Amino acid sequence: MTSIANSTFANKGLTSVTLPSGLTTMGSAAFKTNGLTSVVIPDNIIYLNEDVFNNNSNLKSVTLPAGLQSIAARAFQYAALETLELPNGLQTIGPRAFERNNLESVVIPESVTSVGHHAFRMNNLSSVTLPSQITEIGEYTFDRNHLTHIEIPDGVTTIGNNAFEQNGLSELVFPRSVSLVENYAFKMNGIQRATILNDEAVLERYAFENNYNLTIVGHPDSTAETFANYMSYTFERYGKALFEGLDSANARLSNYSAGDEAGQVPATALDQLSNAIDEGQTVADAIKTTDPQPLEDATDALTDAIAAFDAQIVPLSIAVPADGTYERDDVLAFTVSYADEVTVTGDPEIALEIGNAGSTQTVKAAYTGERGTALQTLSFEYEVAAGLLDEDGIGVDNEITLPGGATITAADNSPAPFAYTVPSTTGIQIDSGMTDAEAVANDKAALSITYVQGDSATSVTQDVELPTSGSSGTTIAWSSSEEAVVDTDGTVVRPVYTESAASVTLTATISKGEESDTQTFELTVIPQVQTDAEAVADDKAALS
Repeated sequence: MTSIANSTFANKGLTSVTLPSGLTTMGSAAFKTNGLTSVVIPDNIIYLNEDVFNNNSNLKSVTLPAGLQSIAARAFQYAALETLELPNGLQTIGPRAFERNNLESVVIPESVTSVGHHAFRMNNLSSVTLPSQITEIGEYTFDRNHLTHIEIPDGVTTIGNNAFEQNGLSELVFPRSVSLVENYAFKMNGIQRATILNDEAVLERYAFENNYNLTIVGHPDSTAETFANYMSYTFERYGKALFEGLDSANARLSNYSAGDEAGQVPATALDQLSNAIDEGQTVADAIKTTDPQPLEDATDALTDAIAAFDAQIVPLSIAVPADGTYERDDVLAFTVSYADEVTVTGDPEIALEIGNAGSTQTVKAAYTGERGTALQTLSFEYEVAAGLLDEDGIGVDNEITLPGGATITAADNSPAPFAYTVPSTTGIQIDSGMTDAEAVANDKAALSITYVQGDSATSVTQDVELPTSGSSGTTIAWSSSEEAVVDTDGTVVRPVYTESAASVTLTATISKGEESDTQTFELTVIPQVQTDAEAVADDKAALS
């Protein structure tokens, strides 16, 4: 058997059929209104006639031949197909060919040039892939399915009445080829955005009936804008995000300068953003010929560039005192500047490290500004205490310290940043030791003469130690009222035993710079003790 005539097996109550491999044609309605559950169509069939398996309500599976070229009207209407694999090489699908089945997805091959009206109406489709060669999507083609996404091929010119009525589409892009969208084509979907790339596309009045909160995206002065205004839909310029991004990026170039202070950015950041603007502007200049994906890519790239730029804005910076040597009671003033306003509570501090290598101490610069008020500059001060020496430059901590209860908050009440980059402080030096007069007075008060054990100022028998410098950096010079007895280097020559004890005044002159003072010491030098030889000689001379 090579041929089955029209209606040959229609209304026969068939539940299964095996078709011979040599079969080449099946007439219209050949198996219409039966109870078939599955069908394998032989390889030699290249055309399926009208109604050939129409009204087989139990038909869940069909295997189509690889060489099939055309499926005529209503061929599988009112069946129960759940899956469908259309062969590559198929060229046409007739009206209502798969109307009222249970299909969940379908890929229409690239070879297909025509899909008839109502072809997939009232299925369970959640996924459809359309071929690039079709030029029209006819009326009711995908009416009453479950589509949430559809990509309309570039080349489609017309979308017919009710073509996608009652689906779940939320966003649509109509390529430039689409010139007509008929009434009710997308009725009752819940579409939020519809992008119309053809400036002159005809959108019939009820094309988007019962799609609430719809935004029409298109070019200014286009039919899309006119339609949106007429139907009271929201209209959005195509490329709005890119244009807004360009405005925002250009504003940044104008508002921010290169530098490392609060509110500035590195010069490289300005260069990078400028390059991104140039690239985005190129796309914007060609907006009417730019497809959605390149537009999205350009917008994302510019958005990323703006974010990268913002991340490099210096949020806060610190100004340190001028180079110089600071003495006791001098004030070291620090100013922390913020790019945006902040509010201070409590007593923030900045830690300073003062001293030379191996001998440093930490002091605090205290906050001196207002509290509870929005500010962009915060002032901190440290009054130099006495006794400090830093010859290689003070250290400044790279962030503000917040003792208990202290806060610095941004305008949105979030914690403000505390860290900053500290400029060079090697030229900020400290010398808050005593004044020369204080040094002289201090060393005078501490001055003493050192005696050997057993000696004292009232009983000097041996050399004394006379200091020549003080701990405060003074020099000490000595003079003696009796240098023959006590020399200025502390050498002592005692009187002979026949003489009385010698009284000597030592005067110390303590000096530093232009300042000096004196201190006197009274010493009594005890005579030498008579030796035995001297005693014998004396007694001999006195003997009578």
